[in-house]
Amino acid sequence: MSRSIQRSFSILSYLFVLVLLSGCFSFSNSSDSEKMIEQSNEPVSLVVAAYLPRQLFSTFISEPVKKKYPNIDLVYQPLNSPDVFRETEPSVMPDLILDVDRLFIPSTKPDKWNYDLSIELGARNFDLSRFQPDLIDRIASFGEQGQFLSLPLFRFNFALNYNKEIFDLFEVPYPKDGLTWDEVIDLSRKFAEPKDGVRYTGFDPILDGTIAVTYLDQRSLTALNPQSNEPIVTSPEWKTAVRSWKSIFDSDREIWNMDHGTNYSFLLGRAAMTISSNLSMSMLPEGYSKIRNYDLATYPRMSSDSNFGAASRVFMLSFLPNNHNMKASFEVAEYLVSDEMQSFLSRSGFISVLQNEDIQQEYASGVEYASGKNIAALSKLPEVPYTRASKYEAAFLEKMLIMMNGIGMNPETNLDETLLGFEQTIKDQLPALMNTLQAEE
Repeated sequence: MSRSIQRSFSILSYLFVLVLLSGCFSFSNSSDSEKMIEQSNEPVSLVVAAYLPRQLFSTFISEPVKKKYPNIDLVYQPLNSPDVFRETEPSVMPDLILDVDRLFIPSTKPDKWNYDLSIELGARNFDLSRFQPDLIDRIASFGEQGQFLSLPLFRFNFALNYNKEIFDLFEVPYPKDGLTWDEVIDLSRKFAEPKDGVRYTGFDPILDGTIAVTYLDQRSLTALNPQSNEPIVTSPEWKTAVRSWKSIFDSDREIWNMDHGTNYSFLLGRAAMTISSNLSMSMLPEGYSKIRNYDLATYPRMSSDSNFGAASRVFMLSFLPNNHNMKASFEVAEYLVSDEMQSFLSRSGFISVLQNEDIQQEYASGVEYASGKNIAALSKLPEVPYTRASKYEAAFLEKMLIMMNGIGMNPETNLDETLLGFEQTIKDQLPALMNTLQAEE
């Protein structure tokens, strides 16, 4: 997950953004576009490949759409890995993809996976100035020739989560906003001794890749140079980052040796702290049922000299060229970014992509377990500026996360050799990947 498949941000893209921010598209309506926006009550099924658990998709996406448009059914297709569409053809080609920063959309066969929304959005007088400007910049950067390839639906930000009961048990003061990573690591060492026969850990780095991704994002680190596409994983910045990453695990090596591979100690009530996103607000009844007495503090800063928190990620809706009902798809998209739906999502724990301050202020107001919590920690610190990555970046994401987990879990890891090995892997595999993409473009 570390960086999305962002495309080069060309001069054309920059000019395109200026047009977007002036209000809405000024494209002329075509007869096809006019037909597209006609209303219809014919039954429609749209397959949506979504990087969301089925229950979240049903509760917060398909059911509200069904209520608004009784004739439209959104059929869920799980999107579990970036390799879903890279290695094999899905059994049912989706009409829409709901993923994170277009991470799961392949670099190869752009005519198959990329659909430019510009003309249709213009025909519908779609006002993109309602969105937060940085999101328009981000999406415009995906199109090498000024295409507008996705619509943002909601953000997810990150914060330090802590279990008050464990802090109380050890008589340790609760974390405050503004801590650095070094301070969090020092704090985690205060939970080393067993209590009442139970061995706790101070910090759970959760090995599903979430924390590793946020850690690298905060440092604006990518595996490839965005301009040259050359590997940069042996740079001084990378070496500093992996040394610091390893120190998180070294702070409590005993329990990591004991609980190797178990993950989610925080959700089991055995870890004092972890990193989580605002999406947990929508899953609290299940995910946090064992630790209702929790709270949030800001995402750890890199150092006392930095005031940045984490970089946010954005769930985006993309259309595929083979979409069998564009009209219904645009009706769905428009509704999902309407004030009505964005207000519902915001109240439910999803951070809105709109500039509307009233909707932003509603955040998590409908989430029982968020009541009284320091939810402002999710957005209190300024975000790290968005970093465009090479379009080949996502091809090495899984290997990068495996490397980061290995560095954490294996105390004997030679960091320099590990980075050199990853660099060589990229050098070995990148030429074939580039040749494949160039042949299909």
